[in-house]
Amino acid sequence: MPPKFSKSSSSSKKQTPKKRRLGRHFGYVNLTESGDDEDDLDYREYDGEHGQYHEDLKASMPSSCNVKRRDTRSRRGQKRSSGLDELVGQPAIELNRVTQCYLNRLPVELIRKILDYVEPNYDLTKYEKKLLGTYCTVSRLFKDILQPRLFDTIRIAQLKALYQFSSILEKSPVIRTYPREIQLELQCSLEEESNMVAAALTNTLPRCTLLNTVEVLFKAPMGFQVIFPLLGRNFHAPSVERLDIRLGVFTSSFMQFVGGFSRLKILHLEGINFDKLLISDKDKKLSLSSIENLMLSNCFVSQSTIELLSNVLPQVKTISLFVVKGLTSDFLVAMKGCCSSFSTLNVYRCGDAKGKPTSRIPFHLPLSLWMSLTTVRIQFCGDLRTESFPTFDESGITNLENLKFVEIFEMYKNWNDEHLPEISRTLSRFVDVLNRPSGDNKRRKFEVSVTFRKSLEPYAKHINEAFDDNQAYLKKIKGAGDDVNVAMVRTVQDEIGKGSWAIRRKEQRFSMIE
Repeated sequence: MPPKFSKSSSSSKKQTPKKRRLGRHFGYVNLTESGDDEDDLDYREYDGEHGQYHEDLKASMPSSCNVKRRDTRSRRGQKRSSGLDELVGQPAIELNRVTQCYLNRLPVELIRKILDYVEPNYDLTKYEKKLLGTYCTVSRLFKDILQPRLFDTIRIAQLKALYQFSSILEKSPVIRTYPREIQLELQCSLEEESNMVAAALTNTLPRCTLLNTVEVLFKAPMGFQVIFPLLGRNFHAPSVERLDIRLGVFTSSFMQFVGGFSRLKILHLEGINFDKLLISDKDKKLSLSSIENLMLSNCFVSQSTIELLSNVLPQVKTISLFVVKGLTSDFLVAMKGCCSSFSTLNVYRCGDAKGKPTSRIPFHLPLSLWMSLTTVRIQFCGDLRTESFPTFDESGITNLENLKFVEIFEMYKNWNDEHLPEISRTLSRFVDVLNRPSGDNKRRKFEVSVTFRKSLEPYAKHINEAFDDNQAYLKKIKGAGDDVNVAMVRTVQDEIGKGSWAIRRKEQRFSMIE
């Protein structure tokens, strides 16, 4: 761990410094904001492999930035480095390992200095680059710094940044080649602001020719209803394949907005109450046939949701439900009825209308739905100690190839070793149903996996032993061949599953899409 940073001496008030980590070997930026317009910056780079600092940045920084120098000699007597200039080309300092670059209220000169050293050894087109859009010099930043470089991800958190970004796009043909992802955090309280945002979105999204993902977060839900009507039916962004909408309201304008993404494959809706639908009959006729993956999180669903989705999502193959209230078997069956290609179901922490865990879902889905799915992933849902699985006919489930139970026991605190035989019997019976030969008497390849947290590893071992002791069961599946992996029990660290599901984190975004 690097030593603690000293506070900037030019600040008159005692404030807790804000740390911005620039990368594995790129060190930290320690920001102490004063009451003035200019920032006081205490910047030192820490070399984690050699335990030393590099501080020769003062020459490239404006006078408003106060850099405190310290003796950077390591305990092992290594020579003091002359600064950042010597880092380039050194094998011990691999700048191409930088995966994220957070720049917030930094002087433009320092941003240019950082990017000049990163760019020669770093392919900016292959890795995610994030940029916080809360700049006091946003005009100069976009014009002088971002224009000649390629950033995969740009996050704009202020309306001023959005307006300036749109203006630069309109004037510069170079910047139109990026980004691949735009994240917008909008909070519109005035009609004038809404008009400007709508104009900026209309100018921005269609001009980004490589744009693949658009994420829109409305800090004020009413902004959703105000902005989208202003976009009109002429809005069109053909390159976008993923759209994330948070804290919105389903309206006719929303349907028109989504209809502008003609090649949209992934639609993620978060924090939307489908029970307050304002969709006209004309809008219900809109068909988004390109969408293959529907993700609902922190939503409330009902039969009216099916009424909307029946004509909107005809080609959906994967449905992922995260913390969805109002989920019932009838809802999933109705989803299957309007999505003929529906084959993969991911369920995470879903509950009934009151938010209580749905112990009967999706373990007690109708046979017709089980027979049509190929992959089912269940996490933090259901209880294997409830009733047994429904009775299947002799044909078995002919399509299911992958069944995953992930931490399904964590929400039940009062179960112990006495329940293990019942759990193992339930799993055994279900796998037995999966293993039944289909109509052509051919065995299928499938996998059943059960994942526990590290703290429940003893229970996982007991269940494995229960499978091993069930000789009759093993004899039944013996003829299935080597391509059948039965009850592969895994354990994961305790951190997995704790806290809220951070869908916005890019590394977790596609974890439920398999």
